[in-house]
Amino acid sequence: MENLNKKAALLNRNVLGFLLSSPFNSIAFGLSWFTSTFMIYAFADADKNTQLGRVGGIVAIVTLISSLAGAYISDHYRRDVMIYISYFISVFSFYQYTKADSVADVLFAQSVMSLSWGIGGPSQNALVADSTPPNLRNWVYGWLFAVSNIFLAGGNIVGYFLFSRYGQDPNPEVLRLAMKVSLGLAIIGGIFFLLINDKHVLPAEKDIVLGEQEDEKAVGGFTKSGLYAVGIMLFSGYLIGFGAGLSIPFLQFFFYEEYKIKLDDLSLIFALMMVLTGFLGKWLADLGTKYGRVKMIVISQGIAVILLYALATYPPLYIAIIALLARNASMNAVGPLSQALLMDNTPRIRRSTVSLLSNIGWSLLFGVGQLIGGMLIDRYGYWIAFLITATLYLTATIMIATIREHKSRSPGEIVASVSSEDPIELIHQDL
Repeated sequence: MENLNKKAALLNRNVLGFLLSSPFNSIAFGLSWFTSTFMIYAFADADKNTQLGRVGGIVAIVTLISSLAGAYISDHYRRDVMIYISYFISVFSFYQYTKADSVADVLFAQSVMSLSWGIGGPSQNALVADSTPPNLRNWVYGWLFAVSNIFLAGGNIVGYFLFSRYGQDPNPEVLRLAMKVSLGLAIIGGIFFLLINDKHVLPAEKDIVLGEQEDEKAVGGFTKSGLYAVGIMLFSGYLIGFGAGLSIPFLQFFFYEEYKIKLDDLSLIFALMMVLTGFLGKWLADLGTKYGRVKMIVISQGIAVILLYALATYPPLYIAIIALLARNASMNAVGPLSQALLMDNTPRIRRSTVSLLSNIGWSLLFGVGQLIGGMLIDRYGYWIAFLITATLYLTATIMIATIREHKSRSPGEIVASVSSEDPIELIHQDL
């Protein structure tokens, strides 16, 4: 029965649409993320990290404004329409990248892409949550995360062949060619978005806010413990987002400049990093169901903190590569658990808004961190950014450890729990 439930969860048309589009879109985004960073490096004359930081700061503002509009509209109108609009904007962004010839061109293309993320991100998170039974959210988010990250690695593998054949330096012609490949893949991936529709979400009676049978309701449909959990997850996300912005966008430059790794080899390293992150994310999602999500998040992020402190010492090359791979995997692999924990503690009507608030940590604060990080690195070196980031991660991890976790229940258990208290509700659900 459990396997049938899992199969049904994956075959929900909304979940299936995201799952089938993910290979194409992930390869496109993986290749474009790596390429757009080196576009700035290729076009900037001096203070390259500072220029990258400025682009990130401006893009963050665009993301914030679009997220506010996107979350409000999707909570009051249709989430599928917001996702369609987001897709067409992202395709336009890829097209702009293919014509980029300056830092200003890259800034415009990234701003358009951030507009797409802002409009579609909150809607996608909320639509997946609304389409998935509470007791299977870890599992579904784990699969979506694994597929996405494994195929993000495909983008870096494509980059490896492009750079190894056409040039090792950040050559604008090669970089624009990589963006043309990304554009083609994104167009193909968009075909599967036709499966997505708001009418494919689960009935409201099969959804539940965790803890609502134990806790007295607080504000706006949140339970007391749920409100605390959401607050901690959001604030810790802000710390992590700001800390990530300080150093993570510069990791490619760090290995390119400090260790003199060629672009094709660097592409393979980042490909392996994505694959490890995908597999670990799926494994942690399963462990979270068995041992508790909070415990798995704290352990995994704690490992990442230690490894980031290690990178700040500029260790020998092979140790640095191992630390990079393991740090990225252990820090980012908690994504499915964090998303499931956040959505399970949020009432359905508030999910787009909470997703918006969560995205702020990875847009506005990430961009501000990137702006500051670029200037710090150009003045003092990479070590200071790594050190501050690790300390912020540590603070966020300690905060998450204070969350009280409830166990997810299946739709059948939810119905039984409600019906035991209200016989009239049972008749209504049977009908």
